[in-house]
This record gives sequence, structure tokens and C-alpha cells, in this order.
Amino acid sequence: MKYFLSIKYILIVSLLLIAALPCVKAETIDPVSSPDSFETLKKEARESESPDDWKRVIDNAQARKDTADLGFAYASYLQAMANMRPAGFKEEARPIMTFLLDTRQYDYYFALYNLLISRLFSDQAYRQAQEEAELMYQQAKEIGQPIGMAMALRVQGQIFYKLNLYEKAYSVLREGSRTCPSYKESLNAFTTAQSLCEWQIMTCQKAERYEEMLPLADLYGEMLAYWNGKGWKDPSGHYPVTHLSLRAIALLKAGRKEEARDCLHQARAYMLPAFPARAYEHFYEARYLLHYEEGAYKEAIADIDTLLETHRDYYPFYLNDIRTKAELLSLSGQPQQSIRLYRDYIQANDSIAKEEIARQLDELRIQYEVEKAQQENLQKTRYLHLAFIIIGLITLLLSLYIIYANKLNAKNRLLVTRLEERDKWAKNFLSLEPEPERQPAAKITNPPTSHEIIQRLGAFMINERPYRNSALDRKELAKALQINERTLANALREENDQTVLEYITMYRLENARHLLSLKNPVTLKEIAEQCGFGTLRTFQRSFRDRYGMPPSQYREIISQKEQ
Repeated sequence: MKYFLSIKYILIVSLLLIAALPCVKAETIDPVSSPDSFETLKKEARESESPDDWKRVIDNAQARKDTADLGFAYASYLQAMANMRPAGFKEEARPIMTFLLDTRQYDYYFALYNLLISRLFSDQAYRQAQEEAELMYQQAKEIGQPIGMAMALRVQGQIFYKLNLYEKAYSVLREGSRTCPSYKESLNAFTTAQSLCEWQIMTCQKAERYEEMLPLADLYGEMLAYWNGKGWKDPSGHYPVTHLSLRAIALLKAGRKEEARDCLHQARAYMLPAFPARAYEHFYEARYLLHYEEGAYKEAIADIDTLLETHRDYYPFYLNDIRTKAELLSLSGQPQQSIRLYRDYIQANDSIAKEEIARQLDELRIQYEVEKAQQENLQKTRYLHLAFIIIGLITLLLSLYIIYANKLNAKNRLLVTRLEERDKWAKNFLSLEPEPERQPAAKITNPPTSHEIIQRLGAFMINERPYRNSALDRKELAKALQINERTLANALREENDQTVLEYITMYRLENARHLLSLKNPVTLKEIAEQCGFGTLRTFQRSFRDRYGMPPSQYREIISQKEQ
């Protein structure tokens, strides 16, 4: 599809829409701001297509505060700008489009949005054009405008078509046809559906989906016939010529040359000399294909020359026409002219390729920098999220630890309290004060019972405090009680369910607990040495195993209770 179809389409839509605008009677006799003056100015601007003339139409509508006429004048002014002064189009388009959106003149708004995207594409801002097309679709979807959505999909299809991505263009254009309201709903729906159908036919031709072209051409004719039956007529003949020309191309691809010739003959009757060739470019393309099929190369060259003039302002299509003409010149027996054109084509193509490569490299560099910045921001965000997660976990663990520590501290306090209560009725055992001196016990001749051995052992441990000696073992205790080691071990196991070492350690720990309760400061190392522990580490481990807390915490709890 050619570049000018976008502008041509919008011009035709505007003509159709203005025909449907209601007539507004003026309430003032000022000729400058009267509706009659507006119609006169509008007629003059249409004839000249000058942006300056359309500005006068805008001034008239503003003076009358007629929003509908002002929207039409703005849209026509921008269309003239796009044709006559494309350099300033994009700067002036934004505020006007904002006005149209605010006043809910969606038909004009989306038509101009389409024109803006086409201008971006012609300026080779392909990425921005695609982004604007996607934004146009989302905006139309948000405000519930299916025609706007269909127009956005159409312009996306146009972009893919111009980038030679024909399968992608075909898919998007089909989606646009499904989104568009019925062509019977309004003239705007008809023109949008017609344009989508036209683009699909051209895309099918490029994608070699020839079998789908004829049904689409018939659908185009069906839409046209419906509105002709309603009394609507196309004064330019563009629609009937386009329909018959596209049908002729489809018939040629199906090998039906005679039928294609009849279609072109019918199309010729609708063409008007007053309208430029670009309004009928499908006709010249179809006739060129027919002449090519028939071997009438000189006639085909004449059609290509018309297309060259039509595409002069859009260089990629113009270049493609040069190549086609060079081929036709070679086939028509004009090799020198063909070689010269091929040379021009190659030089121009190389020049365009160099410019395109430079532009793409620049785009890739910008894209790389943007993506790099996005990646860095994403990485920072991930690190930030990870930091928040870690902080949250640390906070949770700290909270759990505090809760656990409080519970454990309460449990240890309860344990210390119970130990103190036990010490009240076992004060003699806790203080470990020796009993008054007694006469040494006589050696027992009969074997003592286990209970008797334990009583004698307890008295010996309290009075003599042998556990203070870190080397104390089962042999020394048995010797002191004048019994053998096995008898001592059996008695402890039967009565206390303890080993000799556990029994000795119990006395050492009880003595340590007593020392920890004293007010005078004694270091843990000194307590370990006084109570018969070999090392401070052994003392701390044994104390924790028995009481569930380190000796330092036990001392702290005792100190707190006293305070």
C-alpha cells in the first residue's frame, strides 16, 4: 500500500463527516462570524488546500464558539499542513488533538492520530510510530471507541506492511476488521472497514495469499453497493475505481485476464481528469500488471511512469518503480536505457542502505542505552526488594528470638525460684556446711546395703568436700568408704540412678550455684577451680546441661531478684 493512501483516506473521511454535520444558524449579523461566511471560507480553503486559508476558517469558528465547526476546521488545517508544510505538522498536531479529545470529537481525533503516525513513519521514526500506534489502540479501548481501535490496528498493519513484515501486517489487519463495527452502522464505520479491506488485499498480494484476494475485493464492492443504495455517492470516483482495480488484480493472480480487462474498462469510466493520479493508483498498478501479462511492455512502462510521478514524494516506492521500469525497458528492447536505470537504482539503493544502516545503528545505540538503564533500574529494584526481604526476615527472626528469650528467661527464673525453694528445706545441702565432728566410723564387717552406702557417701561429700579436687574419681571414693569400686557404683545406680562421675559433678554444680549466689564478686574461672572443674569450659557446659542456662545468666537472675 502506498504512503499517500493514509492522507487520501483522511481527506475522504473528512469530506464524509462534514456532510453529516448539522447546520447551525447564526445568532449574529456579523458577516465575519456568520455561518454563511464560514461556508464561504471553507469552500475557498478546500479549493486552495492552503493552511493559511484554513486558519481563517478556524478564526470564524472560534468567533462563533462553534465546537463542531472548530473541530472540523482544526482537522482540515492539519491535513493541509501535512500536505503543504510537513515540517511543522507534529508540533501543531498535539494541542489540536488534545482539543479534539477534550471535546469528544473522536472521529477527527483518531483520523489525525492516524495522520500523525504516518508522518512519524515517513520521517523514519519507526519505533516511535509503532509506540504511538499501540498507545492509540489503548486509548481507544479505554474510552470505548471500537472505530478508534480498528483505526489503530489498521495503522499498525500499515507500519508492518511498509517494513515488509507482510504476515504480521495480515494478522493485525484481520484483527482490525474483526474489531471494526459493521460498515452499515455509519459512514465512518464504512470508510474504516473499507480501508482495512483495501490494506488486507494489498497485503495478501505481497504475502502471495492470492486465493483470499477475490473474496476481499467482493466484500469491498458489497460495502460500496450498500452505501450507494442509501443514496451516498463518491464524487471523486475513488471508491468504485479502487474496488474494480483491486478486483482486477485478484483476477489476474487467478489467471482470469479477460475478466480483469472488463473490470479495468468499467473502472476507467469512473475516473475524473480533475483528480490527481494518486487517487486512482490501484488502477495504474492493475493495468501495468495486465499489460505485463500480455507482453505490452511499452504500455506497461507508461503506467509505471504514472506511478513514478505518484510516488515521487515517497522514495522507497519510487525506487521500486525505477527497478520495475528498468526491467520493462530491458524486455521492450531498450537495453541502454535499462542499464542506465539499473545503475541509478543501484546507486540510490546503496545510498539509502547506508543511511538506513546509520539510522539503525543510531537507533540500536539509543535502544541499548535505554535497555541498559532499564536493566540497571530493574537490578536496583531487585536488590532493594531483596534488602527489604532480608530486613523483614531479620526483624522476624529477631522478634522470634526476643519472644523465645523472654520465655526462656521466664522459665529460668521459675527454675531459679524452685531451686531456692528447694534450698530452704535442704539448706544444709545447699550451704554445704560440714556437720559437727564425729568419731570415725568403725569398719563394717557385714556387707552394707546400698542405702547405707549412699548415706555414708553423702555425709562424706558434705563434710570432707572431696569434689573440690579435680582428680577425684570412683577409686578415691571407694577407698574413703572402705568398699570396692563395683559396690559403690552399683549402690549409686540402684539408689540414685547415677554414675559416680554424675554424682561428683552434681556436688560440684551445687557448690558452684552456691558461690554464684554470693554477693562478693567471684569470677567464673575462680568458681570453676574452687568446685573441682578442670577448665572453665567444662564448668560452663556442665552447668548449662543441668540447669538449662549458662552460669552468667544464673548469676544475673539472682542479682535481679535481690534488687
